[in-house]
Parts: sequence; C-alpha cells; structure tokens
Amino acid sequence: MDPYKDYYMDPGFLPQKVTMARLREILGEHSVHYTGSEKKAELVELFNKHILPLVPSLRTKEEELKNYRTRTEAELAKAAERKPKKTRKSSVASSEAPQTTPRSSRSSKRTSKGKVKDIVNESEPLSEELTDVDSKAITVRSIVPDITPSKTNDKGRLYPELPISKRVKEDHSTNRREAVAYAFRNPNYMPTRQINRQPSPELIKSQTKPRGLKTALLIFFVIFIIGAYARFKMEIGFCDGSSNTTDDESTDSEKSLFEISCTPCPPKANCSEGKITSCDEGFVFTSSSIHWLKPFTSRCILDFDRVQKIEKYTRLLTKISAEETGKVICGYEDRENLLFQNLQQILRQKKLPFQDTDENFEKLTQIALKDFLRSDDSLEVVDEREGYNKLITYVIAKKPSLPLFCRIKLFGIAWIKENLMFAIGTILICAALGGIVYKVREKIWENEQVNKAADIVLNAMRQERTMISAQWQESVMPHIKNDFKRIELWKRVEKCIQGNPMVRTRRLEYRGRNTYTWEWLGETHAIY
Repeated sequence: MDPYKDYYMDPGFLPQKVTMARLREILGEHSVHYTGSEKKAELVELFNKHILPLVPSLRTKEEELKNYRTRTEAELAKAAERKPKKTRKSSVASSEAPQTTPRSSRSSKRTSKGKVKDIVNESEPLSEELTDVDSKAITVRSIVPDITPSKTNDKGRLYPELPISKRVKEDHSTNRREAVAYAFRNPNYMPTRQINRQPSPELIKSQTKPRGLKTALLIFFVIFIIGAYARFKMEIGFCDGSSNTTDDESTDSEKSLFEISCTPCPPKANCSEGKITSCDEGFVFTSSSIHWLKPFTSRCILDFDRVQKIEKYTRLLTKISAEETGKVICGYEDRENLLFQNLQQILRQKKLPFQDTDENFEKLTQIALKDFLRSDDSLEVVDEREGYNKLITYVIAKKPSLPLFCRIKLFGIAWIKENLMFAIGTILICAALGGIVYKVREKIWENEQVNKAADIVLNAMRQERTMISAQWQESVMPHIKNDFKRIELWKRVEKCIQGNPMVRTRRLEYRGRNTYTWEWLGETHAIY
C-alpha cells in the first residue's frame, strides 16, 4: 500500500481515486467553501479549481523547509561533537585575574539561546572558582557569573582594557557599538533589547559636515539673480501701443536670441514711453503696492462698479418697459410712452442713490440698450425711421405687467371671441332670468300697492258710508307718477272693493265719465 496515495502534493496524485472524506479534508485545509451536499464530481471540480493551481508553489515551499531542517540538524550535530578549546590568556592581562568564562560557555550561548546545555570537559577545569561545582549541573546561566563592583576595574570594565592596536579593526573604522562587554554579563541584569546600538556621538559629530557657508552662498546667489532680473525687467519697459514690429525686425530679433527690445503692453491698455498711459473703455488701471519688488504688476482690469450700474439700469428699464406696455395695451397710455427716450426719462425721475451725472447716465443706458436689452428674450426692440435721418427705438415687453381690472377685461373679451355662441346663449339666459325676476318683483309690488289702497278706501267708507270712485283715484296713489300704471292699479282696487260683500256698488256718471259709487252696508266698526 502506497502511504502517499492520499497526499495531494504528490506528482502522481489523482483526486478521482481518493475518497470523498479525504477531498473534504483537503478543501477544509485550504478554507474552500463547500455545503456538504456536493457529489464527488463537484468536489473534484472544486479541487481542480482552487487547490490544483497552488500545488507547485506549496511543493517548492515544502522542499525548502525540508532542506532547512536537514541543514539545521547537521549543524546541531556538528556543534555537539565539537570539543571545547583551551582558554588563551592575553599577554596584556597576564598580571590580572584569570578569565572565568570558558569558550565553551560562550559558544553554547550563541547556539541555542541558553536552553541547550553545553558539553563541558570534566578533565579540564574552567576556573579556580568553579572547581567544586558539579559538572552535571553546569549550564549557560550557571557558568556566567553576576557582575559586581568588586569584579570590575576602576573604569567600570569587567576585563582589562586591550591596547588600541588590538581593538582597532583592519579597516581602521571607529564605528563600533557600545555592546562589547554586554555578552559577558548576566542576561537577567542586561537583556539584549536594552543594548545601545546607535553610533557614538563623537562619530556622528565627526561625520557631520558644516553647511552654513554653502547655504549662505546659495541664498546670496539666488537674491543676486532675482535682483538682477528685476532690475533688467524694469529697465526694459513696456512697448508703445503704436510701435508694431515688422517682419524684418522680427527676423532680426529671432537671430539675436538674447536681444530683448521691450515688454509687450498688457491687454486692454495703451502704453507710451514704457508706461501705461490709459485703459480701454470699461477697464480701470490697477497696480500692486510692491511694484518696486515685482516689476510690471500694473495692468488694466474690468471696472466692476460700472458693470454693476449697467446691470441695475438694465433691470430697471426692463421693469419700466413691462409696466408701460401694460398701460398701452389697456388703453391708459399712448404708444409713444414705449420710446426708449421716454423710458430713460422715467428712470431718471426715480432719483436712484447710485445714479450718475447726465452724461454718464446717457452713456450707461445706451450700453444697456445695445448689449443687454437687444439680446433679452423678454423684450422686443424695434427701430423705426422717422424722416430721413432720425431713428427712433421702441422697447416693448413680451410679458407686460397688467392691472387686475384690465386683465379681467382683456380675458373676458378674448374668451367671448373664442366662445361666441356660448356667450350669446349665456347672455340670453341671463336676460330672461333677469326679466322674470323683474316681473315677479313688480307683481309683488303692485299687489302691495293695491291692498294698501283698498284698505284706505274701506276705512274712509266706514266714516262716510258712501263714496265715489273717481274722487279717490288721484288722492289714494299720488306717489305713482306714471298715469297708465296708476289707472291700471286703481282698476284692480275697484275690483277688490266690489268683491267685498259689505259694499254695494252702483254705476254713476261723474263729470262726463262712467264711474262707480260705493255704499257701506255694515256697521261702523265692522271692518277697521
């Protein structure tokens, strides 16, 4: 049976020939996710997808680990078989105390960090202080004695100082560490992490080179170059606005590369004799407070105050044009109010706090008309020629500002034009309803007048017993000015009285016309 048949890094490993449990174990070692319900074909697919590409690198790492383990074991075996050497006394320290730490203990301290016991030759004693110590109990920590003030010399050294010629290396380098004597101390009192491994201050000071002189020279050189350049630029000056170089002059300047005639004049500026004399319209001159240090800081920039004034004038003219257009549409004003001169006059009468003189006001409003009002989508600027040389300008707002009453009237007229038949029908219906209401109210009023007149006549008949109708026709209803209406209402009064059972009616000719005479048949207090 091949013991490596389930080892997936073996060259002859086939995932199809191993069990599903072994495949799951391999996938789990590499943290490949699987649900547990997969079939063997799916597990093989996961192995080929996630683990098979990693096999060469894993195999290389395993071989390196094996080689390292073999070398380590060989070195340890070789170190164990090595015999301890005899201690060599220094010629310089022959009169001093003998060396107490053998070479075998130092070699053991370098090999296994104090955990592996050193093999000590029993036949050769280590020192006079350790003759009575059992050789089986000797370790690295027991061999290294504790450092006490009695074992050090006057300079704080554990062993006698060697001559300088013995301590200096062949390359005569002074870059040493202050950890030479730490290897012979007890690790309990001086751990290796506290060893000062930085170079000595004397070495750092000797290696540091003075840079003050070089820095001062560099700063002086930079200041000299900048000052010379600034003076050179100031001596050149601006080119005149009218001096344009010809092609021949430009060719000559190209030939002489370092020959500079002048500095180009800044944009929107007019230069003369190396200086800026004026700026274009709408721009103002500005300069820096440190122009003596930074040459050619003078330039012409946009006049923002002037731009803000033009913007305000444009906004106010647009508003005034909308109001005046609304008045013209409603019929309150004439079309001449939409002239640009009239709009200027209305704007001038507002007495604005930022308003300029008449000359500047005229100039700024003309700029507003030319640059802003003509390009505004909410306005329509119409130029008309009056006569031969006179040109007038109308500024008409496309969205006029209309009063409420004018808006309702215009809306009603437009609605009637669009819905003529419906408007006529609505008017007729409203007229019919109005006539009916008027007739009803008139009938109610007439009934009230008839009843009131009948009551007056009956009260009079209670006193006089007999009365003639023609005598009371004028006196009962004098407030009715219309004669026809009064006669009609009196006839209704006569019918009302004749219908009363307590009144006897007779026909009578009175003053040439037929009338009625009434006689009261009841008691005096019968009715009223």
